[in-house]
Amino acid sequence: MAILGILLFHAGHLRGGWLGVDLFFVLSGFLITNLLLAEFERTGQISVSRFWVRRARRLLPALLFFLAGVAAYAAWLATPEALSGIRRDGFATLFYVANWISIIDGTDYWDLFTSASPLEHCWSLAIEEQFYLFFPVFVSLVFGVFGSSGRRVLGRSVLAGAAASALLMAALYVPGENTAPVYFGTDTRIFALFLGAGLACALTSQFASRTALTSLRMIGWIGIVAVGLQAWAWFLLDGDDPRVYHGLLFCLAIAATLTVACAIPAPRGFVARLFEIPPMRGLGLISYGAYLSVALAALYCVGCGSNVSRRLVAHRCALRRNPRDDSRFVFSPGAAHSSGLAQWSAGNCVGPDGDDRSRCTTRCCDPISAGSIRA
Repeated sequence: MAILGILLFHAGHLRGGWLGVDLFFVLSGFLITNLLLAEFERTGQISVSRFWVRRARRLLPALLFFLAGVAAYAAWLATPEALSGIRRDGFATLFYVANWISIIDGTDYWDLFTSASPLEHCWSLAIEEQFYLFFPVFVSLVFGVFGSSGRRVLGRSVLAGAAASALLMAALYVPGENTAPVYFGTDTRIFALFLGAGLACALTSQFASRTALTSLRMIGWIGIVAVGLQAWAWFLLDGDDPRVYHGLLFCLAIAATLTVACAIPAPRGFVARLFEIPPMRGLGLISYGAYLSVALAALYCVGCGSNVSRRLVAHRCALRRNPRDDSRFVFSPGAAHSSGLAQWSAGNCVGPDGDDRSRCTTRCCDPISAGSIRA
């Protein structure tokens, strides 16, 4: 469900689909904490190094394959002006600091998808990987100090951390100013990961079985309300709404946590059955790869299409200027591939002596005339 919302948001078909990121965060916090707790129950200790190796084996192959695709895009289709930004974003993605680069640049999240870089959406992966880096160390320390009471201490600690993160977001948000520090900051977005971790601490097997037997109907209704609240937000909520940063995003993260919580003790309930729909399960299995590749695939399509369109415009211009010599005009490789056909033709019709549109007297560079090439 999370990846579906994000993909629809990227495509411009779901106003609040960006909230799928927080559902991702909740699920990640829950699953990672479950793994750590299970390891402690099984072995009596937590090996941080083995955890990091497992995460690297799970995540790095897809990331490196994705970055190879980005490198190919940069070499063949990207404009020279975009290359330096893509190179820097590539290193930021590889070392999982993309969110902090976005803060330094003052990036507006709502302008991300007008960017020529296919790596702008990797900020959320950076937050998750930073969580994976420090959280196992924290969990190991808690259990090392408190022993068998570590689960209870850990649960209280992460819930306190979630509340502190949400309060920090509200305190740092200034209406009308750039939202990059509060939207991309690990400190202001980690509450969703902490809520998922708190859920893992609360859902012991005894708790889950007791709740499933005594309150199954109540759990079903809580799940329906939680899903309904998220559906409202996903369809109607804009990211620039001040309520988002003054607690609403935190409340929606709680709703996401309740959604996950209700699916576990009630496997035949509404929420669990919703997640078991075959298309949802199939999309969930490829969610990581789909999230990585969606922006890159879109840019490949746009880039390839724009190269063909630009060549058509150049060829038409050449024929208008000299019908007997179709090599008179060539296209500059620096053409902007996302600005529309009229801009491509107007800005990149150049001759061997460097003359540009101002010296082109044919109507091929006219936006109306150029537009006819689309047909």
